[in-house]
Amino acid sequence: MQPRPTLFVSLLLAPLLAAQTVPPAGPAAGSTAQQEVLELSPFQVTAEAFKGYYASQTLAGSRLKMNVDEIASSVQIITPEFMQDVGATNLNQLFLFTTSTEASGIN
Repeated sequence: MQPRPTLFVSLLLAPLLAAQTVPPAGPAAGSTAQQEVLELSPFQVTAEAFKGYYASQTLAGSRLKMNVDEIASSVQIITPEFMQDVGATNLNQLFLFTTSTEASGIN
């Protein structure tokens, strides 16, 4: 079996091929204007919306504080009062009181 000439030629020319390069990241060419800093207004989460076991606002379901009735998915809100009343000190103990969750390893 004789070596193929096309394979031999391609192996010799492979190191000579230039690889595609990516331009370095930085300010865009022709962009001399200074960028403005956008300052967002801070938001606070307060306990005023909690009434016993009922919580009217939450951060669950999105990254913003929202009213519970505006969240498009099903969430379960566990308040600190509920955790104290049931004596839950870890997630496995708390999962016993929530739906669609499973706790394992409880003695």
